[in-house]
Amino acid sequence: MSTSTYVVQGMNCEHCVNSITTAVGEIPGVTDVLVDLPTGKMDVTGRGDPRHQ
Repeated sequence: MSTSTYVVQGMNCEHCVNSITTAVGEIPGVTDVLVDLPTGKMDVTGRGDPRHQ
């Protein structure tokens, strides 16, 4: 497992957080998504590229 951190611009409400969390969570290989609205940071944990497993 590995975790990557991204900065998401344009989020301004919990609806944005929920939408991003749901969309990113549906990506194959992603096991956890944590979005922090005040900082705009998103931590994504996953198994890596599922094509290489």
